[in-house]
Amino acid sequence: VLWAAITVMIKLALLGAVLAVSETVLAKMRLFRVPVFLNLAFLLALLGLLSHVILEVAQ
Repeated sequence: VLWAAITVMIKLALLGAVLAVSETVLAKMRLFRVPVFLNLAFLLALLGLLSHVILEVAQ
């Protein structure tokens, strides 16, 4: 019974460590992808502005 309790504690500690590392890696990946999304948003806004100006001039 004592060995089972120790084994469960070790498994929980390992699972907690794996979960902490995976959450940290995912947060860093998300942080590094933010500039890509900002660039895409800027390009879409610029495209919208240019199309608005071009269509307004044509009228």
